Amino acid sequence: MSRPVAGVRNSTLIITLPGSPKGAKENLQSILKMLPHACQQASGANSRAIHAGGTDKLEKEAGIQKADTGKQETR
Repeated sequence: MSRPVAGVRNSTLIITLPGSPKGAKENLQSILKMLPHACQQASGANSRAIHAGGTDKLEKEAGIQKADTGKQETR
């Protein structure tokens, strides 16, 4: 079992994936929608401007829907 790792070197986003095709596909699918955001961050974009709308805005822009856990959100 491997543990995926991600990081930034200079302005390059580096993501490790498992060696098996199935594991690599599953891991990549789990982060695919957030890659544009991660690339913006890695390239040095203005973090305050990117996060101005909060996580709800970022998730909406990425097409990510929150899983319904049956619990009420508290803010």
